Amino acid sequence: MKRVIIYGVGKFCEKYENAVKKEFEIVGYVDKNKGKEKRNNKYIVSNIDDCLEAYDKVIIMVGDINVVSEIVKELLAHGVIETKILIGKLYYEYSDCIESHVISDGKLKIWCEGKQYLLSSEEEYCQVMKTVCIPLLKRKSSILEKELEKIHEKLLYLEWLGENPLSHDHNIDIYYRFPKWGIFDWGENAIFNSRAIYQFNKPSVLELGCADAFYFYKFYSFIDGIRYVGYDMDVEKIEWARDHYNKSNATFIVCDFVNEMPYMQGLERFTNILWNDSIQMFDEQEKDLIMNNIKNRLVENGILSGSASIAREDELITWKYCKYPFRTREQVEKFLSKYFKNVFVYTDNGMKGRALFMASDSELPFNNY
Repeated sequence: MKRVIIYGVGKFCEKYENAVKKEFEIVGYVDKNKGKEKRNNKYIVSNIDDCLEAYDKVIIMVGDINVVSEIVKELLAHGVIETKILIGKLYYEYSDCIESHVISDGKLKIWCEGKQYLLSSEEEYCQVMKTVCIPLLKRKSSILEKELEKIHEKLLYLEWLGENPLSHDHNIDIYYRFPKWGIFDWGENAIFNSRAIYQFNKPSVLELGCADAFYFYKFYSFIDGIRYVGYDMDVEKIEWARDHYNKSNATFIVCDFVNEMPYMQGLERFTNILWNDSIQMFDEQEKDLIMNNIKNRLVENGILSGSASIAREDELITWKYCKYPFRTREQVEKFLSKYFKNVFVYTDNGMKGRALFMASDSELPFNNY
């Protein structure tokens, strides 16, 4: 295994360090900012000369390409041989369009689609990256997009084969249902819930029936200061969430939230509780238990938001989990008004049997709607 020195110990290095370790043995770290030493728990030197270990390569792990040329000059001035310099951004981040690169006579030489380009300035680098790499990546993106659509069309068929699922893979919505048919019902409730979450600085959010935590990961996880707890009764869904959609600001718990809503130290009450598309699964007694638990777990001005199924009186219910659907928008409003002073329920003709709602004892974003 070749021995390498990493130059640059920041976010870009953190992103690709594991990839480096799979291919090379790291024998030293160089960064002008010695203060990064404690933060990254690494011994860092500020000068390449202080790396006494023998090395085969120096990898410049800097995300800002404009800084790279200065680092190259510095390395050459300290006697590093040109052929021993690798630019991490090209080697790791653009390996799908730049086949290889070397430093030659202080200039960057790259190969892309079998052609060689000698770049002697930042302007030339930018021009080649835009005129050569962008069209190549767009062609690859178009191919992948078509492949993803085919794969998720098959997944749609398989997930709905036989009995309709309790919850489904929402990547089917992203890669097939939306681009194929323009269906966005799967995203409406997340955007609506986000409107409620944004009412609070550093929101604390509890989601009832979070399934695989798709909505947290794709919509809510980026909200500044958010702390999130997801409950679901399905062990497999929670395990998937922990393995694929986990973040430091999230906790996923297997929980029968009809009978219990476990307390967490430091997070006893929530600014927001989300309840999407599963109210119709519970009878009146179960709904009452859940709603009283929700009231106990919300802060004083907290907001319950989510969505509920609405089925016409003459509509045949084929989904076995939809046991107790609401029949009108007014029924949803009446149900929520038993527990909260302020209620907002929204439906329109395009929503196909779904109502979006918010409820609170304090003012709602749509109070003046």
